[in-house]
Amino acid sequence: MRKNDLVYHLLFIRDQENSEMNRRRLAAASLSALCVITAFPILVGPSPVGAAEVSPSIEQLRNLAYQGIGEQPIRLKDGECEGEPAVAGSAERPRVKLLEDTRVTADLNDDGRTDAAVLLAASAGGSGESIYLAVVLAGDDDDEPENVATELLGDRVKLRSMKTEDKRLVLDLVEAGPDDAACCPSLKVRRTYHLEKGALIENGREEQGHLSLADLSGTTWNLTHLGGQGPVPAGTHISIAFEDDQVSGNAGCNRYFAGTKGTGPYDFSIGPPGATRRACPEPAMALESQYLAALQKVSQFGFLSGALVLTYRAGDDLHPETLRFAADR
Repeated sequence: MRKNDLVYHLLFIRDQENSEMNRRRLAAASLSALCVITAFPILVGPSPVGAAEVSPSIEQLRNLAYQGIGEQPIRLKDGECEGEPAVAGSAERPRVKLLEDTRVTADLNDDGRTDAAVLLAASAGGSGESIYLAVVLAGDDDDEPENVATELLGDRVKLRSMKTEDKRLVLDLVEAGPDDAACCPSLKVRRTYHLEKGALIENGREEQGHLSLADLSGTTWNLTHLGGQGPVPAGTHISIAFEDDQVSGNAGCNRYFAGTKGTGPYDFSIGPPGATRRACPEPAMALESQYLAALQKVSQFGFLSGALVLTYRAGDDLHPETLRFAADR
């Protein structure tokens, strides 16, 4: 590359980076302007008499102010906040959303009260999505819980699991490795944090190789969401288990089995399934047919908020759909 061409190339990259940084700053300012903490906190009613109180509750976390994301603390309402477009007339809006399924509880500051840790996802309106770890301490008596520390984990980081061990937060994540595109993380990383003087301190980071089909074996995964239909009906039992190059499980009525191809998260597919031939009443049979049809279109696997996600495309629609599973504990 000639010297002048190299200088132009470097200047172009710098301008692109500055443009993206400015867009993110505008988005953060937009969120802060719309969701800024007010003088009057959103109050959550007391738990019913006799109910076991776990503080901070999901309802409290969904209507709390969080620091460290925008220029000012951002108040969520019903679990999310949406700002004005960073660029006038744009359809893209900055958003912050609580990932409710990630909540873990423990006494994180050794004061005898139960605290909480959750993940939040913040988007400036583009394809990127910043994932934050937030610690919320329980309030005194009727006081509102307080978010005392928020730490950026990275762009499009995926959570496999989060737990507490001896007042430390242990997160098993999937991040973009050196050879991964930003869209498609595959590097397994364990990160450990503890709370000290109101700040999250990272104790260690351990890279554990790349995500593979072997990481799914040894667990039965139960279907919670099927495509765009939302949660599966109560009482429905659809499952999948992975072993070597096979999957098997309960399709809602019949047992099924199928072969797989590929070992990595982005080169994965499931072949035509075989199944028993038991007849069941509707809507179980219709749901089973939809599930087995979706399995044959799966093209990748990954994680979202600790759930296993199989991605597929229905028909000629370019928009991907997902099968979402929770681990059978």
